[in-house]
Amino acid sequence: MLNQETHLSESSTDHAALTAIRDRVLGLRHSRVALAVYFGLTTVAVIAQPYGTSGELDLGLRVLFWSVLIAISMICGAAFDEISYRIVQPLVRWRAALVASVLMTLVFAPMVFVWSRVIGLLGGGLDPQFWSLLLNTFVPTLTVYSVIHVLRPHLRDGAADTGAAPEPEPLPRLVQRLDRPRATIYRLSANDHLTDVATDQGLEQIRMRFADAVEEMAPLAGCHVHRSHWVPLEAVETVQRRGGKVLVTLVNGDELPVSRTYRPRLEAARPDLF
Repeated sequence: MLNQETHLSESSTDHAALTAIRDRVLGLRHSRVALAVYFGLTTVAVIAQPYGTSGELDLGLRVLFWSVLIAISMICGAAFDEISYRIVQPLVRWRAALVASVLMTLVFAPMVFVWSRVIGLLGGGLDPQFWSLLLNTFVPTLTVYSVIHVLRPHLRDGAADTGAAPEPEPLPRLVQRLDRPRATIYRLSANDHLTDVATDQGLEQIRMRFADAVEEMAPLAGCHVHRSHWVPLEAVETVQRRGGKVLVTLVNGDELPVSRTYRPRLEAARPDLF
């Protein structure tokens, strides 16, 4: 029983992680800032012709080369930022910048090499050196990721201090411990000495006791569905029975087991689900 519940929890966590990465990447096309950065970087690259491309491409090939390359770099950058954050938890948070840079170098640099060869077949005079591409990818990427990870907490605090529009309800104290600003929490799950926090912006881990994390969810209404899982009542979408077990499905698609001990509390809090 315990192994099945653990496997179910891990499957839900994997699903939440993949969903967060997908949403992070797809969200680029809806972000005005991302679009502005894309067109700005493309314009600068076409005019400045950096990294040894000066005089090697005509205007049409320059636009094609850099517009595709910068689009791929932003997609990979967003995905690896999300992935690296999950890999380093619960390690020192600044290491995420290094992990993301390594991933970016190992994946993006070969893409640049292949794309340069393709452009060469179209008439460009590019002759990329692979080891040079690795260095030219790693150094600026590490710089950008480092700046992002240094500024992110301050940007979050700055957004919280503006006070432009007061919240209709007090937010749980636990939200202040998260790296994702204004996150909506869908569940808390015990994970040894850590607590997994699934939100609408991905999965985070915080180093605190599960019981303490639950206490910091006040005043948000919620309940335990299992000794290792706590959910806000509004996050529960359906209750279903499968193989003799009762499961709850949350609004983000996570499925959690409901133990016999905590089922009466859920029934009392959300009788509409039963």
